[in-house]
Amino acid sequence: MAVRTAAEAGVPDFVVNARTDVLAGGTVDQAIERGKAFLGAGACTVFVWGPGGRGVSADEVKMLVAALGMVNVKMNLKEGFLGVQEIRELGVARISVGPELWRTAMEAFTEKAKSLLAL
Repeated sequence: MAVRTAAEAGVPDFVVNARTDVLAGGTVDQAIERGKAFLGAGACTVFVWGPGGRGVSADEVKMLVAALGMVNVKMNLKEGFLGVQEIRELGVARISVGPELWRTAMEAFTEKAKSLLAL
C-alpha cells in the first residue's frame, strides 16, 4: 500500500485502520472476509463496530481476534457493554470511543448551562 509506505517514511507510528462497516447489515463472517482483504492490502488494524452502534459482543470479538489478530472495536460507554478491561482481555489491538466522550461532555455542558439560566 503506497500510502502506508509513504507515511511510514516520515511518521513511524502511522496506522492504517480499515473500517469494515459490515456488521451494520451483515455478519461476522463478512467482516472477517473484508478484514482479511484489508490486512492483505496493507492495513494495520481492522475496525469493526456492531449493528446500530451497539458495539460488538464478547463472542463476536473472540471470533474477530481469532481470525484477524489486529482488531479495533468501538466501545459503547453505556452500562451493560464491554469495558476497557474486558476488551483488553479479549485481545483487541485498539479501542475507539467515537463521539461518545464528546457527547458526554456536551451533556454536562448543557446541564450546567441550564442551571446557570435558572439562577
